[in-house]
Amino acid sequence: MAARKAGRPKGDRNDVSVRIDKRIVGMAKFVALHRGVSIAELLSDTLEGPIEREYVKLVAKADRDTKAKGGDQ
Repeated sequence: MAARKAGRPKGDRNDVSVRIDKRIVGMAKFVALHRGVSIAELLSDTLEGPIEREYVKLVAKADRDTKAKGGDQ
């Protein structure tokens, strides 16, 4: 396996720190190591789809709720 470069991964992400269950992080480290990616990249790629879909649904619902209350006049 090729050695990883030090420093932040290249890309257009804007990383932040979050608290995640230690057991999940341990498994993520294992998976990331074997895929040759950073934990941040693994988690971002894994979470992006489900979170984006939920976000779109909630924004659409908020828009409908606003229109139903007459907020778009």
